Parts: sequence; C-alpha cells; structure tokens
Amino acid sequence: MLSKFFLHLERSSNKMIQFFLPQFCENCGKEDLSAEITSLCKTCLKVNLELYPNFSSEFCPKCKTFLSGESICKYCESRNVFFHSAYFLLRRKEMEKNLMNQLKMKQKKQCSRYFSMGIGSIVKELKNYQPSALIPVPSHKSSWSKRPFFATNSLLSRLNRKLNIPILPILEKISHKHQSAQGRKERFFHAKEAFKIKKNARIINKPTLVLIDDVFTTGASSNEIARLLLEHGAESVVVVSATRKTEGIEL
Repeated sequence: MLSKFFLHLERSSNKMIQFFLPQFCENCGKEDLSAEITSLCKTCLKVNLELYPNFSSEFCPKCKTFLSGESICKYCESRNVFFHSAYFLLRRKEMEKNLMNQLKMKQKKQCSRYFSMGIGSIVKELKNYQPSALIPVPSHKSSWSKRPFFATNSLLSRLNRKLNIPILPILEKISHKHQSAQGRKERFFHAKEAFKIKKNARIINKPTLVLIDDVFTTGASSNEIARLLLEHGAESVVVVSATRKTEGIEL
C-alpha cells in the first residue's frame, strides 16, 4: 500500500515538474515528459532506438564486427586484439551522433541516460567474467571545463550498481588531441601515445577489468588501453562502448 502511495506521489511530482518546466525532445522538439528520462519523446524513442546486435551469429563473437557471410573476422585478422571481448549498447546513427554532441558541447546531461539503454543483456554477460572494476576512458584535462558531462556517466553509474564493483579512474589522457580529429592511420599512432596509468595506481591480483568508452569507430583507443592494462597486471579486459557503427566500420 505504501509503495503505491510513493509511486502515485512520484507521478504527481513529475507532472508538476512538466507543467512548470516542460521537457522537450532533443530530436524533434516535441514537449514530452519522457524526454526528462531519455532526452527523447516516446515517438522518437520507439522509432530510433536500435540496440547493437551483440549476440547475432552474423557478428564476430569477439569484437562484434559484421562478418559479411565470412567465417573470419576482418577486424580481428587485421591487428593484434588485446581485449577479450567487446559489447556495444547502440548502433551509432546520425541521431546518436547529434545527441552525444548535445551532451558534450551543450551540457545537456539528460542525454547521457539514453547512452545506457539496453544494458540488461550486457550485464548478464559481464557477470560471467566476474570483473573486479570499471575503468572509464578519460578525456584530456584541457577539455574538462568545456565538457563537464560525459556520455558514459549514466552507463558507469548503472554498471556500478548492477555489478557491485567500483569505478576506478586509473587512466590519464596525456594527449590534448581528440581521437575523432585524426585520420584512420593516425588514430592508431595517436592511441599508442595518448594514455598512461596514473603514477600511484596499481593493478594487483590479475583482475578482469571492464573498460568503458562512449564511441567505438576503429577501436584504436580501446585496443591500446587494453594492451596498457594487460602490461600493468590485468588478467583480461572486456570493452563496453555506448555506441558503434555497423556499417562503414574502419578496418
């Protein structure tokens, strides 16, 4: 009985907030209460939300690249892959790109909740690895004032609760250059010099670590950070990224 009362109270409070501070969909501009939760109205969410097909047999079981009917993954064949496996929440389409820009450049932090949708099935897989900690991919400190909110904030928070493991910010980005501004080849060279383990950080007992990033394009950053974590004592690294393209992936 008490739970019903609090549920009714929450709904009433949401309606009052919507009345005085209406929320608008970041995609179409429509006023909608659900935009407070996901940044999208119910219609845009229904039409545009597309979870990444992590568990399809048409995709590589390790890196989740589309196999194009072939038995060998071109992504894994073309390089040394240091992470054990990778999982992605959403297909990266134009709308996801725009929402991430709204979050990073205009400080619309409610957009970060959209980039944690579809986490349930991935949590089940992550539990099989018995991970010890979540490792966020950092940005350079020069961008902190411009980007106070990060796309992975909500994702990190939910994984922290569901897996009951700590968030350990042991990585530091030492290059001020943005990976997205680099060409394909330059991304791999830049990634090798872009990150380091913080001076006083230690990885002990050979843990399995979950690396959290917002976008996976070439995978250069995730792969190089996985190598770095393995070199410093991790047993294995599993990558979870909020978005990845299924078409036009750069190999």
